[in-house]
Amino acid sequence: MDSNTSNHATSSSSSTSNNTMSGSVVYPKTRKDTTVLLGFDLGTHTSCIVASREDTRQVFFERMFPSVVGYTKDAIVSDVLPGNASVFFGKDALQHRLHLELKYPLQDGKINNLSVAKDYCRFLRNQVDPERKAELKVVIGTPASADAETQENIREVAIGIFDKVIMIPEPFLAALGLREEFRLNETGYIDPVKNSIFIDIGAGTSDFCLIQGYYPTAKDQISIPFAGNALDLKFSENIKVQYPETQLSIHKIREIKERFSYAGELREGIKDKVFVDGKPQYLEFGPLLGTVCNELLDKVAECTMEMIARVPSDAVEETLQNIILTGGGSGIQNLGSELEKILRSEGYESPVVKTANADHKFHVGRGAWKAACSAREDQWQKITTPSFA
Repeated sequence: MDSNTSNHATSSSSSTSNNTMSGSVVYPKTRKDTTVLLGFDLGTHTSCIVASREDTRQVFFERMFPSVVGYTKDAIVSDVLPGNASVFFGKDALQHRLHLELKYPLQDGKINNLSVAKDYCRFLRNQVDPERKAELKVVIGTPASADAETQENIREVAIGIFDKVIMIPEPFLAALGLREEFRLNETGYIDPVKNSIFIDIGAGTSDFCLIQGYYPTAKDQISIPFAGNALDLKFSENIKVQYPETQLSIHKIREIKERFSYAGELREGIKDKVFVDGKPQYLEFGPLLGTVCNELLDKVAECTMEMIARVPSDAVEETLQNIILTGGGSGIQNLGSELEKILRSEGYESPVVKTANADHKFHVGRGAWKAACSAREDQWQKITTPSFA
């Protein structure tokens, strides 16, 4: 175990209430014979978990948490941190980051620290089953092009925390989560699980997946290491060149990006307050931000056209009507309409690019929960009985 992890104990002060990003929860009464079904999207920046009892299929828990664990720095004075806790999770970790060493379970969509990832997943399990009595069956989304090592790392993290697991590619789960079952017999409704291209712009990677009603294979997927984190880095570099006297934290850079990012013709007038030498200033970020977003747009367009080339000829027309942007990057203003413009200029007939709604971060988690509800017993892989030492 990582030395920074082994010496820290979880504090109750950093449990349920302060880490909520959405919704409220009423915990079910759990017994030893209670089975809980979980849909789990373990993300680089944000994770989502959706849960119901197996017997009722009524969701009682649906929340997002920042994917971060904070361990106290050495020589912290007593009572500086709430409850003198030695480890914090999610929003609590970010709130107290000046006194913590922040650790991220994932980097570029892949687990990069097993012990931190295990601490984080144990924390999430405690949110769903605080009494630690239920059997937990979890469907976990895997990156679009997850190799054997990536899948084994996910399985290793799940051991001792969950009871049974199924791993399914995230783009398929996003399609399943976005699917509106009540509209399947509706004339004109295009089922995203049947014929679609999903473009998931996350933190570490942008993933492109052809969905045709079955779990996608490697030939149905493309993944590139250019996404939210790369935008943050390039945006930061542009700021340093334009404003060398300004030193912005990665958190501030990400905040500006998430509020103002856009694609298309460069704009001016996008200003935000920052502190330079302790004094407030309003700096112009418009052209700097637009430049990096357009670089992402060009890469997205290139990969989208490569995916279209893989669509069977008799499914091209329907698939072009169902190109779906999801993930954090789908929030970039005008990204969908600008992608449509590029595709039309390249000769594609009437492409339609849709952007997942404001709940895009829940799509993979909800899709994973739907998959858990429909899974046969022989599809579950038993890993171990949870152990809480």
